[in-house]
Amino acid sequence: MSWDDYIDTDYIDLPEEAVIPDAHPFEPSDEWLSSAQPEHQLEAMKRWFQARFVDPAQETPYDGGEGGYQFIHGGPYDPDEELQDRFGNIVEYGVIEQLVNELYSEVGDEWAPADWEPDYDEALAMVASGPGEPYQMLCTRLDQIRQVASINGNFDVTQVANQLAHAGIISALEAYLSETVTYWANEDEYVFRDLVSSIEEFQKAKLSVSDIFKEMEGLHARLEKYLQDLVWHRFEKVRSLMQRGLKITIPDIGFLMKEVEIRHDIIHRGGRDKQGRAVVLTGQQVSDISENVKVFAAYIEQELAQRFESHSAVDK
Repeated sequence: MSWDDYIDTDYIDLPEEAVIPDAHPFEPSDEWLSSAQPEHQLEAMKRWFQARFVDPAQETPYDGGEGGYQFIHGGPYDPDEELQDRFGNIVEYGVIEQLVNELYSEVGDEWAPADWEPDYDEALAMVASGPGEPYQMLCTRLDQIRQVASINGNFDVTQVANQLAHAGIISALEAYLSETVTYWANEDEYVFRDLVSSIEEFQKAKLSVSDIFKEMEGLHARLEKYLQDLVWHRFEKVRSLMQRGLKITIPDIGFLMKEVEIRHDIIHRGGRDKQGRAVVLTGQQVSDISENVKVFAAYIEQELAQRFESHSAVDK
């Protein structure tokens, strides 16, 4: 029997001792892994890899003129290098190699990072008590951000203010999306069910009959944790989640993709792009993205108002 016989698309249950408790994303126990059966080693390594890396087609901007994906969030990452670096001293290379070949056949040798840390300011997040509150709060935040962008000063001061305003606008949109989905997940049982059934992490779970009711009791908490940890500026993923879970149409997000790249340069590169050039923003650009975000959110509110006729999604 070759290692290939252990690789298939079925989800393999791992024993309790295989997983480090409360580790997020998934992290296997090295002690258990060193003596585990090959099929369990493959499953644990695959979960570890997929918790950290994704197909760039999911969340990475593509620019045909530049020759492919633009890895603005880091990478590309080679499965062979990443798996050997993490498991090379624990698992035989023959097992690692088979998983590498599988991942190569699925995507190739260039993977993008899966960001599990919420980058928006959690202090901005709130628990909405009504369907219109997330949108009202977004509008309030955008007004406050405009005041920051209106600071007068020399060129350097103005640029810092504009960069902070730009990043703040994207963070405000993230908070709005998070608060909106969380509100309806708690408010409407059908939304809750549709969200749970559409999330791959939940779809993979295999339960015995004796565990069904125990799992159901904790399902609301698991979904809440998932939504808290979701990276809300991964707009392609968020758009898909909202359309499947809320059963509404989300407008085109193309205008946001460039802004996410700019935001990344501001937050993670100190206001410079990959070539080291300063990110220069005008006050008009900041005003335009703020208005576009507001229009984008207003469209969602109209969709919600039609979807949930018994609720007023926007205060008239």
